[in-house]
Amino acid sequence: MKIIFFTKGDRRLPSSRTRAFLISDYLKKTLGVDSDVYHIKTRAWWDISRARFLENYRNLKILWHLNKEDVVVLQRTVHQVDFMVLILLRRFLFGRGYAFDFDDAIFLEKGSSNTKTSLIIKYADVVLAGSEFLKNYALKYNLNSHVFTTVIDTENIFKPDLNKTDLVEVVIGWTGTPVHYNNMLLLVEPLKRLIADGLSIRLLLVGGGEEIPKIFRNIKDLNLTVISVPPTSGMWTEPREIVRYIQNFDIGVYPLEKTEWNKGKDVYKAKEFMACGVPIVVSDWGENPRLIKEGVNGFLADGSDEWYQKLKSLITDKKLRTQVAANGRSFMENDCSFKVFVPKLLDLLNKK
Repeated sequence: MKIIFFTKGDRRLPSSRTRAFLISDYLKKTLGVDSDVYHIKTRAWWDISRARFLENYRNLKILWHLNKEDVVVLQRTVHQVDFMVLILLRRFLFGRGYAFDFDDAIFLEKGSSNTKTSLIIKYADVVLAGSEFLKNYALKYNLNSHVFTTVIDTENIFKPDLNKTDLVEVVIGWTGTPVHYNNMLLLVEPLKRLIADGLSIRLLLVGGGEEIPKIFRNIKDLNLTVISVPPTSGMWTEPREIVRYIQNFDIGVYPLEKTEWNKGKDVYKAKEFMACGVPIVVSDWGENPRLIKEGVNGFLADGSDEWYQKLKSLITDKKLRTQVAANGRSFMENDCSFKVFVPKLLDLLNKK
């Protein structure tokens, strides 16, 4: 059996990287399963460029040469209409099915996203949803829908730094892209209160563009470190680069506004932190409560006061940080790792 992933983005897009490229790498290198990944570029319907025709020819050629036992996985590829038509024609004319995978509430996007998403889900052999919220949406159109959380390669990539040395300051860390601007606003008041308490902390932002750091530069006496990472940086294609920064965190944070879009989000950032042995505080929203056991492998915060209280508990209690970090790492190895979940993925794809 060969597994072919068609993805919305290249390795720089987090969902494509984590739910297709890295899994394909693991299938080939660790399990010996033949696998490839192909990026489906989103183009305007009026685009009649040579590049578009060449890509369509490539896709047709790839699909034509697959055997019956080979598996096609569509990772969020609902926006390129001609590719959707090709996939659906392949299904209706030749009985060749596909799996559909998504980890964001793409049906909430503007335009015809809901129509296209529901259509591709309806005719899929199996649907892999990144959260319970997404699974419940998919079940309206396809009963063979399952939660398949984004998992972590705890063997080869995401590991604690066993030689980490303690600093005077406690480092609160976050990684991400500029789209999280409104989410990061949730940290402003808690950080002001923590600094007013005289606690020695540093905020380390990895990524986030130019605007997110501005939120925190106005907080008096906050020690702020910004690792500026442009979209073209190899850090977004090679996760070992981001791990080097995460390993410097003493506490990882994952704030989320209470929006429908965030309700569908996977808890991937938190998983990266936990796998690297970093205790976490996350918003009590969406998929987060399904992952976090309060006070055991992390903390849930709802509102400014809880963010302040949970962060303060970890900042002032090193023993608590150590214990929560160890529990988080153990949870990732046993419940959210490639070695546990990729074989389950193969079972789902085989039973489609």
